[in-house]
Amino acid sequence: MFDFGLAKELKPDCRVGIDQYIGRKDTGSRRYMAPEVYNGDAYGLPADVFSFSVVFWQLMSLRIPYKGLAMEAHVNAVFVKKRRPALKMKWPRQLKKIVGDGWAQDPSRRPKMVDCLHTIEDYLRP
Repeated sequence: MFDFGLAKELKPDCRVGIDQYIGRKDTGSRRYMAPEVYNGDAYGLPADVFSFSVVFWQLMSLRIPYKGLAMEAHVNAVFVKKRRPALKMKWPRQLKKIVGDGWAQDPSRRPKMVDCLHTIEDYLRP
């Protein structure tokens, strides 16, 4: 879907656990960044699910997430206080669920990308 020009191969020598790789804290766009990436922790595919969830929220809301927040305010809100943009009540339940689950603080609680895809396909199927 997108990679902000930062896609990289997940090499075995960077692996530190199941689906966990050594990464760089300064990789990516903070607005879409998973907490584990910002914190400089090992991260894996769930970090991409987090980023996808923020972008999907942006597509559904037609708003830029965290617009107007200075860097310190954004860091405090998202990475310290664990706040996320509001999910609108009128959105379909199953789409709200993939967004809400996708930006869970704990990476192990996020759905797999394939599950997000299947949910979206099921929603769009007549």
